[in-house]
Amino acid sequence: MDLLPDVPVPPQLEAVIGYPGDARWISICWTCCGDCPWIDFGKGSMTGTPYGLLAFWRHPAVEPHLRDAELGSSERDGTERLVIDRVERTAFLASAAEARRVVTGQWPAEPAAELTREEWDAVVERIRHAMLNRPIPSMNDLMRQLQEHSRLVGEMVRWLDERHAGHAGG
Repeated sequence: MDLLPDVPVPPQLEAVIGYPGDARWISICWTCCGDCPWIDFGKGSMTGTPYGLLAFWRHPAVEPHLRDAELGSSERDGTERLVIDRVERTAFLASAAEARRVVTGQWPAEPAAELTREEWDAVVERIRHAMLNRPIPSMNDLMRQLQEHSRLVGEMVRWLDERHAGHAGG
């Protein structure tokens, strides 16, 4: 895994890409399956928010350091991952396999769960019930979420602009 010391890691990055969890290490790439970011945090993985990640990757403070990285595209999945240490606010470039080892290695090993058919059915029923009873957001809720995301992206870009201006001027 290669440290990317000149890649600034904004405090808003996780919110901007849509990662809500508490993992110290996350890996990020672009997947052609869905044409969106893919975030792996070891205990699971998820799709992210495209506009937030693209605003980060394409910023002049970041783009030159990732230009040659194979992080994926709309046409194919990449062979590398951007790995973020959320505590130290540092970025690394790693192969997909190495990134997977890092993000899974941050969690203690857990024994495999063994469920009876009845226990499995009960879990599925609880999930089904929770999904059916989940409130549907209103148009106002969705608009507030979009506005908040736009505010966070703008805040991140300003933060990156300040770092970039300071680096260019120093």
